[in-house]
Order: sequence, then structure tokens, then C-alpha cells
Amino acid sequence: MSDMSDSEYSEYVPDEEEYIPKPTKTRKPTVKASTNKASSSKVTSSKASSSKSLSSKASAGKTISNKATTSKVTSSKATSSKAASSKFTSIRGKIEPIENKSEVRITELPIRVWTQSYKEQLEQWIAGTDKVPAWIIEYNENHTITNVDFTVKLTENNFNDALEEGLEKKFKLTSIINTSNMVCFDGKGRIKKYTSAEEILREFYDYRLEYYYKRKEYMLKVLEVEVNKLRNKVRFIQMKINHDLKYEGLRKADIIKLLESKGFERFKNSKEENNDDDESGDGDGYNYLMNTKSWSFCKEDAQKLVNKRVEKELELAELQNKTPQMIWKEDLNNFLEEWN
Repeated sequence: MSDMSDSEYSEYVPDEEEYIPKPTKTRKPTVKASTNKASSSKVTSSKASSSKSLSSKASAGKTISNKATTSKVTSSKATSSKAASSKFTSIRGKIEPIENKSEVRITELPIRVWTQSYKEQLEQWIAGTDKVPAWIIEYNENHTITNVDFTVKLTENNFNDALEEGLEKKFKLTSIINTSNMVCFDGKGRIKKYTSAEEILREFYDYRLEYYYKRKEYMLKVLEVEVNKLRNKVRFIQMKINHDLKYEGLRKADIIKLLESKGFERFKNSKEENNDDDESGDGDGYNYLMNTKSWSFCKEDAQKLVNKRVEKELELAELQNKTPQMIWKEDLNNFLEEWN
């Protein structure tokens, strides 16, 4: 039998690959965690407990993971607002008092303020100086890989003073960034100066929308192939169950001709099916049928396949009725739900 050209096969579309950025390396923290708590580290004021210095704990504690102590801009939930001059934007971290306690919880740092450097700042406030006495008793760390989480304990008087002054100001949880000279690559890869973050977003929108059209086209192609495969496979199994398709004892070339005469579609093999080719050889586009496991012909598994076909047909119809703008809005809503 002569080789078939690619045009005689229905197109197989591989799945999209996901790329996971590697974590940024930071210098090792100088403070080590107390062995009293597995999930947090505790630093105590030398005035509150002179016998528990940081250096004496260092050899017994476990170093906090860099992943857990690095605040990343990509995951920052810090809020922003325009400063008095429109050229600058104020970025604020997140801090809130803990009810019925002289403690505060810090769950976000401003952009460009890193977890390690903020720990060092807390330690300075614990130690105090000749000019500024110690005003923090201790702090605990309960960070995750993606979230910052400090719990800071104060005396009642210092806690009330911090509330009166303003927690963000007292704990230095604001930073100012210059937004008057932003230079980025535009959609065509050219360097361009932008006057505001909103201008970047407006230009980005058109390019982003263009790729949502391409994305929908790709997703439709993948689903159409999947639905057609399932339709053919369901019909193949039903014919075998009803004894309407018999090929036992035939040569491979004759089986291929038989399947072709029954109107079964050919599909280029997926990666998984290509692995099976080592044993079964080239199925000439029919491996997805001929590699069907024996258990698939039992009543329960046959019905599961029918249900899966119906599910994918509904999914395809739903995608066909969506515009690229609708898909984008769904992604944004899912992002906000996950973010909150």
C-alpha cells in the first residue's frame, strides 16, 4: 500500500506547553529560625530577653528558605496611589492590627522592599539606638513561597503610638517610584517612552486581543480534533460490540482498507500513540482505534466514552459561541478570584 500524504490525515494539534519561571536567587538570610516553631522564626529584643541573642540561636536553628523570604514584584498585592506630584506614584504595603492584642500583621511589602532587608529593619527596631529606643518586642515569620507574613509584637504604649501615627508610616511600608520616564519595548519590539502606566496598558490591549483571536482558533482546532476522535472511537466500539466489524486474522493492510471503507477518519499520531508504535508499528492513521484496550468494549467503559464525547461536544459548542473578548474577560475574572 502506498504512503499517504499529510493532506489525507486530519490534523493533530499538540497541547500548549506551560513555562514556569525559575525562582530568583537571593543572598542567604543572616537570621535563622528558632527550633521552637517549625513554621515560623522568632526574634526577641535583647532588652526583653538578654539570654536569647540571635548569635546563640544561629547554630541550633534552621535557615529560612530563600523562596519563603523573598518578596517578588510579580506576586505583589501592594496598593498604589499618585503622590502630590503626578510624576511619582506611592506604593504601599499591607498592615493591619490584630484584634485584642498589641500586635500587627504585615502581609505585603511595597515594591522594591525585599523580605530580607525588611527583616533587618525589624531587628534594628528591636535593638534600638541611642537616639531611637527599641519599640518592638519581637516578630514572627510565617511566609509561604508566594506570600509575605510577619507578625510583630509591641508594648501596649508603643502599639497605641503606632496607631496614632499611622501604621504604614510607622512601619515604613510606603515607597515612591518615578513614573515620568518609563521606557519599554512596544508590540513591534521597538524602544518607546511612555508617559503613564495606563498608556502602556492601552497599547498592550490591541496586541493582547490579537493573540486571543489566535488562542481561540488554536483551542477550536484542538477541541475539533478531540471531538472527531471520540466520535470515531465511539462508533468503532459500538460496531465491535454489535459484531458489525470483524478484522481478526486479516493482514494489517487489509484492516486499514476495511476501516477506510467504513468511513473512519485518519489522525496523525499523538506523542503517546507514537510511543505505542514501537510495538504495534505504523497504524497509518488508525492507531487511535487499533490500540483500544479490551476493557473499553465492556458496557460500563463504552458508556463512559459516550459521556465524554457528549461533554466535549458541549465544550466545543460553548467555545464556538464565545468571542475572544469574552475569553479574555473570563481569564481576568478567574485571575481576580484567585488573587483575592
